[in-house]
Amino acid sequence: MKKIFAILLSFWMAACNASSTSNSALQYPSATLEITQAPATDMFPSPSLTPSVTLTPSFTPPSATLAPAKMAATLIIPTLQTGSSVKLLSIQMIDAQTGWGIQQEASQILRPGFRGDPYLSRSEGYILRTLDGGKSWQNITPPTGAYSSGGLFAHDANRAWASENVPCCTNLTATRIWHTSDGGRSWQPSLPFFIAETGGEFFLPARMQFIDQNTGWLLASIEAGMGYSLREALFRTVDGGDTWERVNSFLEDLGVCGNGGLAFIDSKTGWYGKSCLGDGKTSLPFNTHFAGGGFNVRLTTDGGNSFSLKTTMPIPSELQELAATGPEMNCGERRVIAFTPEVVGFEWECELFWQPDQHYRYFSLSTDAGRNWNTWEPAGSEYFFNATHGWRLLAPGQLQQTTDSGLNWVTLKTVAWEGVQLDFVSEQEGWAVVSTGSENALVHTTDGGETWEEIKPVIVPQ
Repeated sequence: MKKIFAILLSFWMAACNASSTSNSALQYPSATLEITQAPATDMFPSPSLTPSVTLTPSFTPPSATLAPAKMAATLIIPTLQTGSSVKLLSIQMIDAQTGWGIQQEASQILRPGFRGDPYLSRSEGYILRTLDGGKSWQNITPPTGAYSSGGLFAHDANRAWASENVPCCTNLTATRIWHTSDGGRSWQPSLPFFIAETGGEFFLPARMQFIDQNTGWLLASIEAGMGYSLREALFRTVDGGDTWERVNSFLEDLGVCGNGGLAFIDSKTGWYGKSCLGDGKTSLPFNTHFAGGGFNVRLTTDGGNSFSLKTTMPIPSELQELAATGPEMNCGERRVIAFTPEVVGFEWECELFWQPDQHYRYFSLSTDAGRNWNTWEPAGSEYFFNATHGWRLLAPGQLQQTTDSGLNWVTLKTVAWEGVQLDFVSEQEGWAVVSTGSENALVHTTDGGETWEEIKPVIVPQ
């Protein structure tokens, strides 16, 4: 594993006696933040879930006697050289010309210190924006911080939100989220908001989503407390990101589990996922996972204040054959995503307690906001532009398309790609960040994926 060197500059930490408010925003005395642009990169040396009916929040906003909030030290990352090549980790295209992306810091020199925690993202870096279909990109990273795909959401060509990664070991109790309404030319920070009573060892954004210009959520992983417990917390804004509140205090203790994502379809209704595959201690009877005749997933109908295990996806036939024996199983969601307000996807998996290498994997798609579902064996990269048209990369190297909501898949071509993140702006035009080994490339199609042209993107000045 590469050693990581970086520049970490400390700045002010403000404190106050926070008043007890409903949104738990922390009030700080006024201060002046001085931003210093770091020199270019070549100046740096190389270097047990038990199902319950409702998961009820237990969060109490901080009282007036709350200790001073602790913010993570400021990280100001190096600038990018004009003309340098772009190595994208992910993209969010808005239309044929405009899009947003995350570029990885190639040398991973952004941070010093310990990075051994397996839950911390090693893939972080800059926020970029293109105005010419991906050929050139501007570095529009907020004044401080390094960012990963889970901490960026672009609503349109001009409006986006960004939550930075905070690595081990910071002992922070508050953080903030940046937002822009002018395409990244300027960024405004939210009010600092409370994230942990005792201090978090790290704060890692897992999934951010907005359903309009005002209402959004952030699902984050926090390692907090003396026992270094990994937990998930859900935050919400209703004023476009000026203020955030923690709406569900620690959804669950993740333990050795991973979160599977977040998907809201309106201001009240949404799902989130969790996977503990490989942990035998979380195995449960078959009828617990499939009570009521379907796969139980976590659903909220109150904007995230509480989640209930609800039966939604029908049981696939091969799992129905196991029901008679009543086996103990471990099931979880690897990916939960809202492609559109009506189109929601779940990638989920089950394994037998006594035979953990025997996996049953599925992708379930709803095109009517969760009322009905289509289920098939997944590729792990399913992407849908609308209710009918989707694409995926099926190993070994088969790029496939569906035009009937996943009922049938047709191989468009064989490619050398090992991984892919797809993003389309129409049924014909799309982009993909593809990987082969340690190399990433950006490719573009205008015929629905039948042919692709590689783009050699570069950095340009704002």
